Amino acid sequence: MTNQIKYPDCTDRELWELRRASDSRAGSQFCDRYFFQVYRFFTSKVKEDCDAEDLTQKTFLELTRAVTKAEPEHLRAYILGVARFVLIAHFGRKTKLAAAEIPEATVEQIDPGPGLSTMFRRSSEREQLVKALQRLPLDAQIALELFYWEDMSGADVARVLGIPEPTFRGRLRRARELLSEQLKDGGADDSEQRMRDVPSWIEELQQKRRK
Repeated sequence: MTNQIKYPDCTDRELWELRRASDSRAGSQFCDRYFFQVYRFFTSKVKEDCDAEDLTQKTFLELTRAVTKAEPEHLRAYILGVARFVLIAHFGRKTKLAAAEIPEATVEQIDPGPGLSTMFRRSSEREQLVKALQRLPLDAQIALELFYWEDMSGADVARVLGIPEPTFRGRLRRARELLSEQLKDGGADDSEQRMRDVPSWIEELQQKRRK
């Protein structure tokens, strides 16, 4: 029966159940499916690529430990929720902040560095966005990135952040407002237009990244 399984065609749920059954091929497929998304999550928030690689490995280690006891209904949200906790623990070791304080701290404060510049290169507009995102509270940055760049639903981003969806919707609006303020303070070109339609600008940059 196992030989008949087409691992790339498995649903997330099926793949997780196969991992629970200690299927090594399912474990490899699981890593292949989610590695780069988890890695992207960290590259936007830590200074060094080696840190992103290390935190990605720690996330998959935590997922391996959890596979026998967790039964997530929304697997991608669960994975990135684990990644968020790994990141908070990492920042907790770098600072004197308590874990509860870190989601409201900014990447620029905790670990200043290029961050998203590895994702958005050779564009002054993109650099403006990079700098603005790194001046937002960490959970606001996560909300914007997952909702706009990773195309996650509001419900799933809320699961990553561990909050109800209606609460997330309010936080997303506030995150857009904060981003607008940071772009304006940073002297973004055509700032008034940026302020009126930040989501469309983000989508424009997202389309450029895909080319």
